[in-house]
Amino acid sequence: MKLPSSPTLSLSYLPGQTFALALCILALIAAASEAAARLWLDGSSVPVAIGSTNTTFDRNIGLLDELLEREGHVDCILLGSSVVLNGFDPALVSDTYAQQTGDPLACYNFGIPALTAKGAGLLAELLVERYHPRLLIYGLTLRAVAEGAFQSDRIYWHITETPWVQYKRGSFTLTGWLADHSSAFQHYLAYRNWMKHEFGNWLAEHKNASRTGYTPLYSTPIIDPAAVNGPAYFTTFRYAPQDLAGLDQILRLHGQGGTQVLLVELPLPLFFRELFDGGAAGYQMRLDELAARAAEYGVPLWQTSTLDLVPENGWAADIQHVNDNGARALSRWLGERLANWAW
Repeated sequence: MKLPSSPTLSLSYLPGQTFALALCILALIAAASEAAARLWLDGSSVPVAIGSTNTTFDRNIGLLDELLEREGHVDCILLGSSVVLNGFDPALVSDTYAQQTGDPLACYNFGIPALTAKGAGLLAELLVERYHPRLLIYGLTLRAVAEGAFQSDRIYWHITETPWVQYKRGSFTLTGWLADHSSAFQHYLAYRNWMKHEFGNWLAEHKNASRTGYTPLYSTPIIDPAAVNGPAYFTTFRYAPQDLAGLDQILRLHGQGGTQVLLVELPLPLFFRELFDGGAAGYQMRLDELAARAAEYGVPLWQTSTLDLVPENGWAADIQHVNDNGARALSRWLGERLANWAW
């Protein structure tokens, strides 16, 4: 007697159905990862990134997002090169401002080493669009608009080649879209180089980074003015057209979406300005030209070199930067000046 065969479950899919099923599974995994990231990782000490090869830029967006989430708004962003990064402490600017007005400022230092005005112009547009600060302060130096500024092209391309930047500028890339919209992907980007030797240093720098972006210099060297040489662009100064165009990008943001733009000169001591093409008078002439250019947009340029704000022990070894002593002096001055300025 033949026993009846037991029923078996047979699953078979057409190729199109298999592909659709795979997409559904991937979508579920992605959704679960995104939900987990938002629930457990957002707001934690686990870093995020946007995938830039410029590590400072990569870190800054995540930290500025933290500030926005913590405060609910961004009052001011300080933008510029390393002289801004090392020169202004947003916490001290805020405290000084609050002492006179009663209201603290939610400020962030978005200084990027070697950044010039052409890169700053692009970043300024992205930052104003994303954070809508009440005030955008651009830390101006003549190097920022000078022909032949060291490393300026490299830094510019590091920024413009970032997929997130390309996406924000209107060129759709999946990586750029994910970096802008997906918390899980932003956390992944922060750990994408975990197998590289330098990743440990990057992670330590990120975790130890100031939540306001400020990076102080602590050395106080003994400086012999006779032994100091000016940078290459001091010898024969020429404006770089692409950097002047970047400066105009910044100036055009004045009044856009409620954001005011302010230019602040980063100071240099008199003996150093005398090394400039045409001496201290030549240096001042160029600053005045830039002040006139800014005035056409209704933007003031606060000049600082002639105010002698930085104490003798406030300069770094290259004289173009200030150390923490100089940064404290500049930050207090800026906070007081902002408190007495109608903005």
